Amino acid sequence: MQHNMSALTELKAQSKSVLLGFFTPTITALVALHPEWLPCWLAVSGFWGSLFFFKQEEINDLVEFISNNPEAFAKEIVETDEFRGGFVVHLEAFLKERIKRKRTVLLKILKGFACEKDKESFQLERLNNVTSEISLESLEHVIFLSNTVLPQIRKEHQENEAAQHYSFSDYHAIHGLRVSLAKEENPLYQKKVSHADIDNLSPDVYEELFKLGILNRCHKGGLYPSLVNYYFSSFGFKFLDFVKKNFNIVK
Repeated sequence: MQHNMSALTELKAQSKSVLLGFFTPTITALVALHPEWLPCWLAVSGFWGSLFFFKQEEINDLVEFISNNPEAFAKEIVETDEFRGGFVVHLEAFLKERIKRKRTVLLKILKGFACEKDKESFQLERLNNVTSEISLESLEHVIFLSNTVLPQIRKEHQENEAAQHYSFSDYHAIHGLRVSLAKEENPLYQKKVSHADIDNLSPDVYEELFKLGILNRCHKGGLYPSLVNYYFSSFGFKFLDFVKKNFNIVK
């Protein structure tokens, strides 16, 4: 029995040594400064360790992001099983993503997950999948809607006394995504036919965003039953938290 225990201990030590061998210099430096990260990196090394040296740019960006956000990745958060489990799931998506701009969104999602107290309710896998699947055109469009369209709708809601009977999300759902200046302000529309309703300017993009669950839709009815009204879903507003403003790595 004692011999078996010794052999098992030695095997565990050898396995740990192999996993540590996957660590890049940046990972080693992070773990040396913050030992609470060691279990996280050991766990993912078992799955993705062989990719670390082929994905050094991605690993370096991730480690830099972690280092630049110490409050989000505090010791008491990193040490929890909930965070460690989420980190394993998230790193897979991050390492597999080939487009740098999308990886920046994924970094913000990881920060959001770390800061979320109720991690079970955080839609980590869904946010990862949507970021992976969304086209760059649609991603640019979401950013445009967030930076240009929604602020105008919010301003209209605040200035319209009758609108105060509704919450912003309800008001937005009723009126949809509409802005008369869209064609001038959005470079995606420079070559498209002008229209006062933003809904009809890029139907393929809107359909993609609807299928991804970022937008909801309903038919307007009335004189134009074929027209569709799009508006952000509750998940879509959550997704905006990670793409709005710009693509700076540190939020």
